[in-house]
Amino acid sequence: MDFWKNRKKNFTCFFGTLVIAGALSATAYGDEIINANLATADELASIEGLGQAGITTIVSGRPFSTIGELNSVLSRTMTKDQLEMLYQKIFIPIN
Repeated sequence: MDFWKNRKKNFTCFFGTLVIAGALSATAYGDEIINANLATADELASIEGLGQAGITTIVSGRPFSTIGELNSVLSRTMTKDQLEMLYQKIFIPIN
């Protein structure tokens, strides 16, 4: 009975899980979200605003356990606005 009573909440949790699970496997070009720990240099280069210095920083600093680790490295050379744009296209999976 509680399931039907809370179906909107349950659906949101289920749908959110699907979205997260889909994002975890994304490492492709275009509008996909790219896993910073698995992406090739070419995949990283497809991210608008991410220059060669950022790509080199990501590749040489892997693996990152948290987005905070990635942020602490990239924030030395990227502005807050650049980082905000980057984080719309890149992610670090959590266990």
